[in-house]
Amino acid sequence: MITLIYGPKGSGKTKKILDAANASVDKTKGSIVFMGDSRYASQLNTQVRFFNSFEYKISGKEMTIGFIKGVLAGNFDITEFYIDGLHRIADAPIEELKEVFDAIEYLSMQDDVDFTVSVSTDALPDYLKKYI
Repeated sequence: MITLIYGPKGSGKTKKILDAANASVDKTKGSIVFMGDSRYASQLNTQVRFFNSFEYKISGKEMTIGFIKGVLAGNFDITEFYIDGLHRIADAPIEELKEVFDAIEYLSMQDDVDFTVSVSTDALPDYLKKYI
């Protein structure tokens, strides 16, 4: 399952996704992963595994998908995966991220992982409407 958090820049998306990740600590029996900007790592519960996407120099759609696959392959008990600012990590406009969302949807079904993804956008492309 993919849950999408979206809105214009400055609308509180990061706070929502941080709160969701922290709340999942009490609900899930598996591991929780958060991928995003290091500015927010200190706001996460210590039980949430944090990956600074910029420290790993992730850029581009293919590298983003590959990194997510690698994290899942290295830890089979991940049940929650949070990605803050997917468009920044993949370094692509939201209109060009359909293949990334398709890959995440496939991984979600294959590995039984719930993804929560945030993106900044004023206008939501049609392919994303099924995630809201």
